[in-house]
Formats: sequence, structure tokens, C-alpha cells
Amino acid sequence: MINAASRRDFQVVQALTLIFGTAIIAINLIADLAVALLDPRTTWR
Repeated sequence: MINAASRRDFQVVQALTLIFGTAIIAINLIADLAVALLDPRTTWR
């Protein structure tokens, strides 16, 4: 990504930013669901 930015290849930078952002959101969602399922103190409303 750094090389693409230095070469001003903005399409690659945009694509990698989208992929990394989506991955972070997915990992956060999986972590939140895992905590909700594994923690006995949480309740479903």
C-alpha cells in the first residue's frame, strides 16, 4: 500500500483501504458476537 501511494496508484490504495476497512469491521462483528455468545452475563432482548 505504501508503494502504491508513492507511485500515485490511487486505485490500488482505494481497493486496499476498502479491503482493510471491511476486514476490520468483520473482525469486530465476529468478536462482538463471540463475546455475546460466550459471556453468561449477557442477555438477548
